[in-house]
Amino acid sequence: MDTARKTLGRVELFGYGLFAFPLAMAALPIYLHAPRFYVEATTLGLGAVGLLLGLARLVDAVTDPLLGVLVDGRLAARGRRWALPFALPLLATGMIALFHPPDTVHPGLWLLASLVVVSLGYSLASIAYQALVADLHPDPHQRTRLAATREGIGLVGVLAAALLPGLLAAGDEQAGLAPFSLVFSLLLLLGLAIAWPYLRPGFSRALPVVQRAPIDTKQALRRAWGDPALRAVLGVLLLSAGAGALTATLFPFFVADVLAAPGRAGPFLAAYFAAGALGMPVWVVVGRRLGKPAAWQSGMLLAVMAFAGTAWLGPGDEPYFLLLCVASGLALGADLALASALLADLAHPDPERDPHGQGGVYFGLWNLVLKLALGLAAAIALPLVALLGYVPGDVESARAPLLLGYVVLPCLLKLAALGWLAYRFPQRRGAAPEPLLERGP
Repeated sequence: MDTARKTLGRVELFGYGLFAFPLAMAALPIYLHAPRFYVEATTLGLGAVGLLLGLARLVDAVTDPLLGVLVDGRLAARGRRWALPFALPLLATGMIALFHPPDTVHPGLWLLASLVVVSLGYSLASIAYQALVADLHPDPHQRTRLAATREGIGLVGVLAAALLPGLLAAGDEQAGLAPFSLVFSLLLLLGLAIAWPYLRPGFSRALPVVQRAPIDTKQALRRAWGDPALRAVLGVLLLSAGAGALTATLFPFFVADVLAAPGRAGPFLAAYFAAGALGMPVWVVVGRRLGKPAAWQSGMLLAVMAFAGTAWLGPGDEPYFLLLCVASGLALGADLALASALLADLAHPDPERDPHGQGGVYFGLWNLVLKLALGLAAAIALPLVALLGYVPGDVESARAPLLLGYVVLPCLLKLAALGWLAYRFPQRRGAAPEPLLERGP
């Protein structure tokens, strides 16, 4: 049997992907619930919250490449999974602090500090966890299966995060965020304990465990940025993630004041993430047949169609919005599985160029771009709709500003990302589904 091409079994796939369940539960409260929570629970205004969220994410983004170097260097000498025990205390403490603002501290300072702490822990855990895909198998399709399993299970975690706050507070999502932060911390520790044996390179016997020495920070970042394929993927990600970040930031306001359905964001989010999780195996198949870039383009086109459909909705159109949430959720699977698998292909160890690979650095830069997209979206979207006259809770002032931020701008960004991906990674007639990516020196 050729162990270098060993097909991963279900136990191995789910063993690796299991930790995504609690880890992914952090994203929704940080990026979706926190803005509305601080607008309603504190004296901060909409514009101030948007600027503070943007500042926190931009500050946090700067640290991500450095965390990637740490994951590739000193921590990788024992295995990248050893970053997780360092990350989880920061993540759990920051999450609890975020949704327990005290009366004795200015809410703006508390929001900024708690976001920086929780995002630092989340970044370190995510970079190390994602980088493991590049270590665990030499076959691109098996790496796609690993990434898709992780993201599919992660979407189930996001689904749980969408439903739990309401369940913990008898339907009041905002009141349920404080107890949710405590439940999340417990699940985080439990998930790591169960998944720990499967987060070790070599667990599948497809690759040996490789020991490596610490690396030079400047050299590692210079080498990664010198890869033109990496720069192209990161450029596409910035545009595509920026579109998703705009819709995520404005989603609760759109549901409350355009659909006139305040407090009912949970079911829509549940449908969105459930569709993403259920559609993940489809994108694995499409990615293998068409190639990851072409399949990713298909997902972006589906997302544009779903976003555009919301422009005609208003009060009483909740069933139609639910269908569009399902469609955009299916498109989300392409963004999550195919984009990260494409990056794992780039970060996979190359016997000639780098036998150890640079998974940590690559995913550190990946997280930097994601944070830039989220930070810019928060810093632009909330002040913009406030400038255009939107006042949360005022249905009359909501439609035009929110349609611009929730529909028009995301569609333009997605189309730009689709065009850049098609230009940079063209699928030539007769070419293999997995294109040969141009690499740097």
